[in-house]
Amino acid sequence: EHEGMSGLGIRATCASECERRSRANGRLVVMLVDIDHFKAVNDNFGHGAGDAVIMSVAVRLKASVRRDDVVARLGGDEFAVLLHLDDDAPDSVAEAIAAKVVERMTRELSFQGTVINFSVSIGYSEVPAQDANLEDTLSRADFALYKAKEKGRSCYQPFNTGIARQLYRSKRMQALVREDTYAQKLKMHYQPIVHIESRHDYGFEA
Repeated sequence: EHEGMSGLGIRATCASECERRSRANGRLVVMLVDIDHFKAVNDNFGHGAGDAVIMSVAVRLKASVRRDDVVARLGGDEFAVLLHLDDDAPDSVAEAIAAKVVERMTRELSFQGTVINFSVSIGYSEVPAQDANLEDTLSRADFALYKAKEKGRSCYQPFNTGIARQLYRSKRMQALVREDTYAQKLKMHYQPIVHIESRHDYGFEA
């Protein structure tokens, strides 16, 4: 099944390919590709230009990966790439593809006589093929993507042990907040905010 505008696969395509390739040896790499400041493209040039950028990203992604790699549009301005690497393939393979994607996206796009410049940020995660779970791997890639955007966008970031520790702490804190026993221990304390001249309260802060 393919997505209408871009002609790429959809999330279900990634899920089925991930499941199929998990029966083989090797490693799987899941990349999340996000268009930087895509809302600004729509706001400044119109939705027709936004559609042109989506289609251009799809074409450039397909041109940047290998024949057997899977490219899908997950929705909006987010895409996914699924790479299957042999056990003896160097780690630089995924990095080289990510770098190629970032570079290709910086090339100008001409739309109805207007030049549009855009870029993408990429986060990716690599796992042994037989341990592959799409949603878990996407979650790690998404956290790496967040770090890529923190670095300034138009770049790529692999998921690594440092990011893994941050993700663990984030998920642990979320779990603690959700637990009733922990939530019952939380007490909110408020103090008044006082206007210096009138000495009247005009709000509170926690």
